[in-house]
Amino acid sequence: MASPLIARFTSPQTAVGLVLGRTGVKAVRVVRREGEVWWDGAVSSEFPLDRAPHPTEIAGGVLAALQALAGNKTRVAAGLSSLQAGLYPHELPFDGEDKVRRVIRFEAEPLFLSPIDDLSVDFVRLDPSDESPRPGLIFGALQSDVAGLLETLAPAGLDPHLVLPESLGLVRAGMRLFRDPSGPLYRLLVDMGASQTGLALFDEDRLVAVRSVPYGGADITHRLAMATGQALFEAEDLKKSLVPQPDGDGPGKSLADAWDPILREILATLAGPYLESGGKDVELVLAGGGERTPGLVPFLSRSLGLPVRSVMDLAAGDRTLAGFSADSLTSYGLALQAIRPGRMANLRQGAQAPHGSLTRHRMPLAIMASLAGLTLLFWGADAYYADYLRGRRQNAARVEMERIFRAAAPHATSVVAPLAQMRQELDQLKKISGPLAGPGPGALDFFLDVSRLVGEYPAVRITDLSIGPASLQITGEGGDFETIDRLKSRLAALPKIEEATIGNARMDPNTRVLNFKITLKRSPL
Repeated sequence: MASPLIARFTSPQTAVGLVLGRTGVKAVRVVRREGEVWWDGAVSSEFPLDRAPHPTEIAGGVLAALQALAGNKTRVAAGLSSLQAGLYPHELPFDGEDKVRRVIRFEAEPLFLSPIDDLSVDFVRLDPSDESPRPGLIFGALQSDVAGLLETLAPAGLDPHLVLPESLGLVRAGMRLFRDPSGPLYRLLVDMGASQTGLALFDEDRLVAVRSVPYGGADITHRLAMATGQALFEAEDLKKSLVPQPDGDGPGKSLADAWDPILREILATLAGPYLESGGKDVELVLAGGGERTPGLVPFLSRSLGLPVRSVMDLAAGDRTLAGFSADSLTSYGLALQAIRPGRMANLRQGAQAPHGSLTRHRMPLAIMASLAGLTLLFWGADAYYADYLRGRRQNAARVEMERIFRAAAPHATSVVAPLAQMRQELDQLKKISGPLAGPGPGALDFFLDVSRLVGEYPAVRITDLSIGPASLQITGEGGDFETIDRLKSRLAALPKIEEATIGNARMDPNTRVLNFKITLKRSPL
């Protein structure tokens, strides 16, 4: 681990975060002064909506950003689309970063569905302390996708120091904006881009969940154009001046309908943490290009039953964010990650590593060279010991992967190919996720009511909860026939339940334990 003195002199004083999207280029520069990181300018350029941008248009947009923001000593971080780069919250196994780097590929293997040898994988720590637990993020992308981004940027003369997932930029920006205590409150940061929407849930500045949805502003424009019969550029102008009207008709109703997939994903993101917290308050913070849509804040608040405000409200009172723009939030987060001192997390690895890394880090390399003699003395013993441990780590990783799968899918009778089986489990969850995230207020309260009602019977233990498109099935044990019948009657009285039936209730002759199954038929939403 580098000393604080080395980190101080080698960390950059300026950094640029750059996002190359389907409809344009966005770049933000930050500077370090007075012991803080300051917003220091932003540049954006737009591409035509009705066709894919020509390589010369991409190069022109990137070049304009570099000329306006980047200098010789500026560290540049380019964002890789969340559709190409996966990012997962993960508890890191060790406190030392070097130790984590040795096992990171084994830790990451259960998280990615692609062969691990085809991936570039790295990590960041979210908590600087060395105490357990050690929250962090593991992220990775196919080496071919990293190479594709570098090839796209090359015509503009850009060879970025870092390639990072855009989701990491969203997380870093959220941690910066939410660093002031907010009380017993969840904040869901929603950043709508052109082709994707980032969702990051925070408890104060602690990350709870992060995900990306392949649906964004360009998709809303396309649906609005289809509904109104207008050209894409006309629908884009209409979207920026139109108020969503879910209860009306005409273009306002079409715009509200186009937002429906985002509403469903917001509720799906909140469902699990909301139930686990016992109903903690939630606030929605809106960023991205959609933040400028007139009437969007009251529309989302009314549709979701949650308080909603713009990210600009959080930035307004911060002197380090003068000039902040909501549609460049991800670029800002990438720049924050790039300007951090210490080890650089990076998807540019191996043959794709930055060409200028030796020049930029000549000071720490000179110090390391002075210790090369001692390193060589221990290299032989370390290589032998590492080879011995490699076999043990690989076996331990396989065992751990099987353990994680069994914990995630306890109903599985055998584990043959855990990655493939986990993919099947995820596909099954996707099929039933739609009913959980239905739009409109009260969807989360419904599940909380069911959970609280079952919890009033301490003798009853729930063993399985199965959710289908039209019903909720509860399997459990304990109690007696009269207790189960009362529980069934109380569940049937819930507002969103049309009918409750006991499908099976019998006393085990050996254990004398009552086993039961209750099916709740949901009322139409």
